[in-house]
Amino acid sequence: MCGVVQDIDSGYSFGRLSLKLVELLDIKDIKCKTLQVFGGFIIHWKEHFKETLPILIDAYQSGMEMGDFEYAGYSAFENGYHSYFIGHELTEIEQKISNYSKAISQIRRERPFNWIAIFLQAVRNLLGHEENPTLLSGDAYNEELALPLAIENK
Repeated sequence: MCGVVQDIDSGYSFGRLSLKLVELLDIKDIKCKTLQVFGGFIIHWKEHFKETLPILIDAYQSGMEMGDFEYAGYSAFENGYHSYFIGHELTEIEQKISNYSKAISQIRRERPFNWIAIFLQAVRNLLGHEENPTLLSGDAYNEELALPLAIENK
């Protein structure tokens, strides 16, 4: 509704309604997905971007508790890059994303782990931790190793 149809008010209202229903009906198995979609794709159309962070943290925690590891991983990634866009210190973001990266690697969700690894490597490059900051190549991610795998997986 918000991005494609450009009916921001209706999209926001439906998003808020979904949050209320999840809480009212205590639907724990979709709480993470609902929070992740609202925090990642809806709330910023009507509220300051910083308001996404508590929602995404709640989504991550809910996903980890309920075993919705895929969406917990997406929430972790979005929390990191939203922190970047609102101007949090890079060292703080690096620590946060590094912690999320360790947790997501343990639950073995490849797609969110790769997104987090790419973002973590970019942050480390910006901090000057790598010899060549124009390549995503370091401890967190190595584009030269990852590209052939991505091409193979289409």
